[in-house]
Amino acid sequence: MLKEIGKDYSAQKEFFDTLMKDSKTLVFDLSSIFSYSENLKYAELGHNADNIYLKQINFMMFFSVDKQLPVLLKPLPGSVRDIKAIKSVMDEIDVDSTVVLDRGFASYDLPKLLRAHNFNFILPLRRNFTTINYRIKMENAFTYNERGVKWGRRKRGRNFLFEGIKLRSEEETTFIQLMEEGKKDREDYTEASRKFWKIAILSNLDEKGESVYIRYKERESVETAFDAMKNELEYDKTYLGDDDAVRGYFFISLISLYLYYKILKMLKEKDLVEKFLLAKYFWNFQKFMK
Repeated sequence: MLKEIGKDYSAQKEFFDTLMKDSKTLVFDLSSIFSYSENLKYAELGHNADNIYLKQINFMMFFSVDKQLPVLLKPLPGSVRDIKAIKSVMDEIDVDSTVVLDRGFASYDLPKLLRAHNFNFILPLRRNFTTINYRIKMENAFTYNERGVKWGRRKRGRNFLFEGIKLRSEEETTFIQLMEEGKKDREDYTEASRKFWKIAILSNLDEKGESVYIRYKERESVETAFDAMKNELEYDKTYLGDDDAVRGYFFISLISLYLYYKILKMLKEKDLVEKFLLAKYFWNFQKFMK
């Protein structure tokens, strides 16, 4: 059954398009699962967060922030990462949506590619990017999760710079402690102090900093979805030996995850999440005791 489902990608794409329709903000990210199959083209040695030297299958996910639902799940070869993954799916995304990415995808070429495809995007940059102007004046401020955030913008290219006031203080304190321990010196401090808890974000959106920052922080929703998929639904490995079956496996995984989020939404609306979790932990405890 999985093999037959995996062969019909045109039907899968039609399903993805339906789920994505009218999504204003889509968060994109990659993850991977390990594979023990010997004859699978998708399974390749590649980078993973655990530094485990096993064959893996990468997969991409688009998560609709405004719908709070996963809307696309697609496998990739284990060696495909970052910009190649985005390129492989660009023609399948509604350009009216804003795509939010992780700083791990940041490259000097990616903004050009996104603009060429008429994408609206929010792309955080790594601190060492030479294009970041850390001298942008941050004359605006807002609160996020009861913490102050200052921001400024260089209109050319719409480069946003954000600074967490409390978090900057914490990072500076840690750095001073390292100086006292002899692990850092005054010269290191002068260089690092320009960047203490500052986030640079590149976007082609003509919006206020608060809106861009909130949309950026909403990218955590896709990480939560990955966690639910691997832990709650236990889609963390596969023994399949056929590439079509793998495509079918991920499509069924998406449907399972979609239903999971639908049920979770219903529980939240009825204020039953806490009761459900308590019942679940009690059931797991009884299972463990047996």
